[in-house]
Amino acid sequence: MSIDDASWHSSGKGFPADLPAKHGATHIGMFVAWAAFNNLLSKTVEDDFSAELIELRHKQITPGTFVWRAMEGKLSEFDLSSDGLEFCCNYYKNGSVSFLSDYENLARESGVSDYCLPDDWSTYQAIADIVDLRYLAWQAGTRFR
Repeated sequence: MSIDDASWHSSGKGFPADLPAKHGATHIGMFVAWAAFNNLLSKTVEDDFSAELIELRHKQITPGTFVWRAMEGKLSEFDLSSDGLEFCCNYYKNGSVSFLSDYENLARESGVSDYCLPDDWSTYQAIADIVDLRYLAWQAGTRFR
């Protein structure tokens, strides 16, 4: 099951024509990086992309670069641990309280479109702070819908 794919965004309405397709992967990279820092990636991803994950965790590459390079701009059910997948299925794109809506709100607060947020560690920290709170709420029993 595909959870998200950069091509869905870069080929869709609302994607700025002047942006490279890799910008469609930035938000995916932010979520994957958060999962990496919280030990919620699958063993397969940890094993197959160990060198790239070292670079990511040492902030030598950006989240979008990681997901573009290692995962071809895609996030699937096989990329996350069982807890990571359960959280993702509940939060990633389910309604007004979701990763995608939180990311869009962050972009709006920054005065840019969600595809124009920079693929950098400042953006990561801003969205990770939100995802951390959502994850804690989810662990406490909150289910987003």
